This record gives sequence, structure tokens and C-alpha cells, in this order.
Amino acid sequence: MANRFPLILDTTDGNKIKEIPSGDNLDLRNVSIVDAQNIDALGTINAQAITINGNQLQPGEFIDLDDTPTAYTDAQGKFVRVKADGTGLEFYEFGDAEAELFVTNLQVSESILPDTDFGASVGGPANRFDGVYGNFFQGSIKGNNGSTVFDATTNEIPYAVISGRPLAVSDLTNDEGYIKATDLRAVIPEFIQDGLVTVEVINRGDLQGSVFGEDSTLLVDAVNGIIPGYISIATLQSEVAASTDFDDFQARIAAL
Repeated sequence: MANRFPLILDTTDGNKIKEIPSGDNLDLRNVSIVDAQNIDALGTINAQAITINGNQLQPGEFIDLDDTPTAYTDAQGKFVRVKADGTGLEFYEFGDAEAELFVTNLQVSESILPDTDFGASVGGPANRFDGVYGNFFQGSIKGNNGSTVFDATTNEIPYAVISGRPLAVSDLTNDEGYIKATDLRAVIPEFIQDGLVTVEVINRGDLQGSVFGEDSTLLVDAVNGIIPGYISIATLQSEVAASTDFDDFQARIAAL
């Protein structure tokens, strides 16, 4: 089948009949083209209306297509993706069981927030990030075994997780003058008699302090400088000076 050009009456060239020149337009304003088998266009088709199989072709909606969802119900905030079987388009939400999000880099200008407090995790025990960088971190810190290294509730580091923590006074580096029981026994021998522990003190100078008996009775009061139950020399001198005779002195001493 050959391509042919329509004949026109060229009024600009003595009303000659010739093929329509290249670049001219065929004006069919008051006529129609019917029963055309195919129409091939090399440019744009401009028309007030186009009807296909009795249906007027108009600008439509996404859901009007055959390979898309039929409604926007419950699709607020969702994205569109090609179905897993490649047969059309569908709505989906990041994080769905069948719609995991895989990205190389993710940049945000504001915040990444869970939908509820304590409602989501970033990473997991078997899928950890290699490094997390930030200006500050707020919250508890746990080790790989789940133990708390820093407790955000108390703002404290548990003593039990401190490596190399001292467990005894002798573990301290500033324990100068620390005396052990063996050192005391070396200078103060112990004697056990009748279930009681008596200590032999070898003194080479003055002793200062109160003295108590085995029944905890105060024998020497170092605070007040007296021996309880005994009369001081100063008291005797005062009573002698105030007595008129020996009988009066005896009466005064008995009254003390």
C-alpha cells in the first residue's frame, strides 16, 4: 500500500489541481473524516473531545487505571510501588512485613520518632549498627550481655559493673597506714580465758582515756577526770575547811 497525498485546488497558482504542498494544512472545518482504518500522527492531536468505544476520554485519576488500586481507602501517607509479581502498582507502607525498606543512605532534616513512647527499636541484638555518632545521647546504656552499664533512671553507674573496683580496704592505692589483724596480733597478744578475750598492753608511755571493768562499769572517767565512787582531793580539802570538828567532818563525808 502506497502513501498518497490529497489533491487540492491551488488558488494561488491559477486554480491548478495539485497535491497539497509540504507545510500546508488541510482545512476540514466543515467536513468530517469517517471510516478511517488507522490514523498515524507524527505530532500532536488537538481535539475538544476524544471518544473511544462510546466513552469520552478525559483526564482521570490514578485509581481509574486497570493496574492500580481501585480506591484510596486506608492509603493515607502510603507510597506506591510495583507489585512483587510485576503485574501492576500498589500502595504500601514502610516497615510492613512484606514491604521492608532498604536504603543505602538516609538523611533527615528533623527527627525520626516512634509512634508511641518506647514503641520501637533501632537495630537489634543480631543486626547492630557499626557506629552511632551524635551530639549527645540520653538514656540507659547496656552491654552486649544485656547488663546495665549506665542507669539513666538513677543517673549512676552500678558499682558492680566497674572493672577493677576495690573489694577490700587493702585494694585501695591510698591505703598508707592500713593495719591488718595480723599486724595487731604481732604487737597486742590475745589471751582467752573463761570465754573472755583479755589484751595485754605493753605501754612505754602515758595512757589517756577512760577505763571500764569487765562488766562495763566505768572505773576511770577520762572526760571529767574523776574515779567514780571515790572522793577527790579537792573535795576533801573543801569539806575539811568547812568542818567545825571531826564529828562534823565525818557527817559531811557520809553525806557525799
